[in-house]
Amino acid sequence: MEDLYFEDELKNIKKRMVIKRLKNYVSNWRNLFNNDFISATTEFVYQEFEDILYEYLLRKYKEEDVIDIIETFNNGLTDRYMQERYKDYEFSQEELDYIFYVELTKKWRGYHKFEICGKHAIVDILLRKVIIEEFGEDSIEIFLDIIKNKLPHTNQYLQTINHYIQLFSNNPYEENLGKKLEEAIDKSATYFFNQQINCGGYALKIDQCVYPTYQGNIEASVSSILEKFSFVRILGNTKLEKDEYLVIYRAPEGKNTGHHFIRVDTDGTVREKDGNGEPRIFGGWPDNLKDANEVLFAVKKQHKMFGYDHTEVNENTGLDFETSFEEAFRHKQNSFSYHNQIFFLKKTHQGEIVIINEDGEIVADALAEGEEFAIEVRDEKKRNVENLTSDTKPIISNGKLVNIERFRINDNVKNVENEK
Repeated sequence: MEDLYFEDELKNIKKRMVIKRLKNYVSNWRNLFNNDFISATTEFVYQEFEDILYEYLLRKYKEEDVIDIIETFNNGLTDRYMQERYKDYEFSQEELDYIFYVELTKKWRGYHKFEICGKHAIVDILLRKVIIEEFGEDSIEIFLDIIKNKLPHTNQYLQTINHYIQLFSNNPYEENLGKKLEEAIDKSATYFFNQQINCGGYALKIDQCVYPTYQGNIEASVSSILEKFSFVRILGNTKLEKDEYLVIYRAPEGKNTGHHFIRVDTDGTVREKDGNGEPRIFGGWPDNLKDANEVLFAVKKQHKMFGYDHTEVNENTGLDFETSFEEAFRHKQNSFSYHNQIFFLKKTHQGEIVIINEDGEIVADALAEGEEFAIEVRDEKKRNVENLTSDTKPIISNGKLVNIERFRINDNVKNVENEK
């Protein structure tokens, strides 16, 4: 669906980034041995297998020889030895999937801890190879017999038993691993998607959080949005064009928090997103915004959505009309931008300062006495200068804008046709 293209594509971008990160993780796994002390992980993974190995060796050797054999075997589990032994080894796709799955989910041997990561999966794979190479394929059946029948099935050993039974099976890693990995990647991509955009980024369809200037002044907040995004305009009492969609913005007067954007899709469905939460159908304004100031934005459907950075989106604070004039006057500028319109400062023959729009009309009179400034917008021009309000108010019911046709340009066309 066209309305959901942005979030689908942003999730796909995040998905590709997740996959790229996972591939980078194992692209030069030998460096991981050198730089991340994987021998410590190996020791942790291997330590409980030593009891299994001890029982195995007792079946073949005298007890006094077993200790020496285990010590020799253990000496071969160092970073340097393992790196040299497998310097040309490339992981199979199944092994890669297993590493990726553990790295993403932090699940391993029944544990689910933050400290668990793909290193544990790498050690599993290499340890399995070492055991088979050292003791032969036939040893696997003996190891499994020991694991199932010799070790005490207590809580202390249960995770180890289940883990090594799986590791020595014909399917050594995870059941339905491909499907589980795909789900884990989707979940991870969704997480990063949710972290990247807030209600403003979601409604305006850009890949950054949008924080309108927090001055408790809705004019300044609106100005900060309009000055940054050329594809956004105030709807006011104009009609919504076919290539635009509607965004409703509310901000409480005099407060620096509580701003919220909601988005109206083509079919009238109203969607929202809170902070790092999941997008959802609009459920109603919270109490602090029920009586807040409201502005309607018309947003171009086709605009730059990706490739923004935080500075680019939130670098300026936005100014109201009076402060915009003051900034221009103080810096001896003869014009300023406000709500994507250019206004000019002119002096009359009487030496008074007036503010003129691009059509040459006087919209406001300005007074400047030392450091004190005051602006009086002419009554007939107030609507044109601010243009914040609309005669048509949104009526939202059950997550739908029920009077959406009132905002569309073709509504006016229908009325003209009916008059013929």
